[in-house]
Amino acid sequence: MNISSVLLTTKTETADSLCECIAATPCCSVALREKAAVGEKIVALIEAPDLESGVGAYQTLEKLPDVTSIAMVFAYDDCAGDMSALNPNIAQDTLNKTQKAEEITYFGAITQKL
Repeated sequence: MNISSVLLTTKTETADSLCECIAATPCCSVALREKAAVGEKIVALIEAPDLESGVGAYQTLEKLPDVTSIAMVFAYDDCAGDMSALNPNIAQDTLNKTQKAEEITYFGAITQKL
């Protein structure tokens, strides 16, 4: 399941039309609508079965004609598989490990080739 919230802005006169378009978009719904100093802010929810569908819904919202701006505010995806096998302390283990400087590989330089 992929759940995201998206903040859209639009002109006041096009807000009703935009809300209808959002509601008609697969996996999308309007959660909140608020008048702003200039136009309106709309929070849309994307509830998709997977990440690909969620990204597709976002791209559809992005192309709606009355959208002035769009921003992903929150995203959650539980489709990554079984995360229980991962060690959450891997960074701490690496930092606490005693090793020689020659044994450390640094990947921060953009010119370094793997």
